[in-house]
Amino acid sequence: MLLNWERIFAKLKVPTKIIIVGYGKSGFAIAKLLRNELKNVEIVVTDKNQLKFPEIKEINYLLGEHDPKILDKTSWIIKSPGVPLRLEFFKFAKEKGIPIIGELDLVFGLLPDGINTIGVTGTNGKTTVTEWIGYGFEVAKLPYYVAGNVGTPLSEIIYDIIPGSNLVLELSSYQIENSIFLKPKIAMITNLTLDHIDRYANLHEYFEAKVHLFKNQKEGFSIYNKDDPYLEKNIKNLALKTKVLNVSKGKNFSIAGVVENEIFVKDNLDLVKITSLSDLSLKGEHNIENALFVVSSLYLSSVELKHIRKALSSFSGVEHRQEIFHTNNGIIWINDSKSTNPESTIVALKTWGKKNNLILILGGRDKNTPLDELVSLTAKTCKTVILFGEAKKRFLEHFKGFSNVFVVDSFDDVIDKAFELTRPNDIVLFSPACASFDMFANFEERGKIFKKKVKEKSKCEEIT
Repeated sequence: MLLNWERIFAKLKVPTKIIIVGYGKSGFAIAKLLRNELKNVEIVVTDKNQLKFPEIKEINYLLGEHDPKILDKTSWIIKSPGVPLRLEFFKFAKEKGIPIIGELDLVFGLLPDGINTIGVTGTNGKTTVTEWIGYGFEVAKLPYYVAGNVGTPLSEIIYDIIPGSNLVLELSSYQIENSIFLKPKIAMITNLTLDHIDRYANLHEYFEAKVHLFKNQKEGFSIYNKDDPYLEKNIKNLALKTKVLNVSKGKNFSIAGVVENEIFVKDNLDLVKITSLSDLSLKGEHNIENALFVVSSLYLSSVELKHIRKALSSFSGVEHRQEIFHTNNGIIWINDSKSTNPESTIVALKTWGKKNNLILILGGRDKNTPLDELVSLTAKTCKTVILFGEAKKRFLEHFKGFSNVFVVDSFDDVIDKAFELTRPNDIVLFSPACASFDMFANFEERGKIFKKKVKEKSKCEEIT
């Protein structure tokens, strides 16, 4: 497939030298793509850390601090999403007038015309919504691709994408904040609570990074959660070029909502019944909101109602998101490793903490987010809390009034303590409310290791 370089060169000058900052999964993928496409362009990779992916021939690699001296004669900089824009290196680049582009942003601009593009962002729920939409296209037997923050760089699959297909992208604020070409036909913001305070000074700055997705669109649909007070207040007054729609669990919605325990879509003035809440395969109030975004995007993508209904009733969920992965002796084990902030853990507590039989595991790398609401809800829903990782000391200070709090030193101790404390009919919820980087490469690795260790110990106990 021929890529749309004309669109890129209409905005950016034809490059002679490109610097890629960060050589993680997306950095590696874009390096391969650029080396294949731009044969006569000098490509330089700079990364502070040791390379996790193999070197590519005819690319220069510079490890250590990003040296501004390499900016000489540079046409573009490709920034990996994990690298913050506030680096001095980027300040020097801006002073020289060098454009800074994200991997996904650039590759989105290379897409051929005729693709139905859907972009999903928000603090929580975006992975579930993204995968659920993709599943809807699968049920309908329509060509689709899922990429972005969900784990597959768009650079990896761009040669496979054909006109007439559907592309669903999970988008982090890092991928949106300085985007130029990222203009999905359908863009969605699921919710907004303060996260990534190491990158954003306040909620408004975080909001501006997210809402840039809507502001970038020239046409199509911008859909937001009307039940989120901050989004409702700040989006409805924006002068956007798209048709702005909202979803709500109340009756005042413009695209999808809930009326008397039924999900409806609003088509002009008509209400079209989709399904009953009781038929949703994923339970919990948050999954009603997720389902409304799924319904909206599939309906606007002209997916038949019978396929939408089937997708809503048969989707099995996302790994590491409230994932029931093991039961033994009447004990339910749930992997919610994707909960990397307190708000996400609060959602899990509201779903599972109804019988005071919950053992909650918290900890990891502290984001220094407020804990008052989490502590208050934990006191009402949990019988025991286990704390681990770098965050355990600060968390313990907030849980001082809680009678059953246990602090452990290692991840093996987490598993041992959980098995020691559980009784039949208990639920063990691993929902850390913290980042994973103190012990693990990412939340996926953390979740996989948690599941592996629980299953191994369970087998050992069965043998003994």
